[in-house]
Amino acid sequence: SRQIMHLHKGTITVKSKPGEGTVFTLIF
Repeated sequence: SRQIMHLHKGTITVKSKPGEGTVFTLIF
């Protein structure tokens, strides 16, 4: 998935919070 995002010049931010799960933020 990093390759695909890199081709689109995007940024992936992953935030993990105990009890809340994982949040993925995609910036294009």
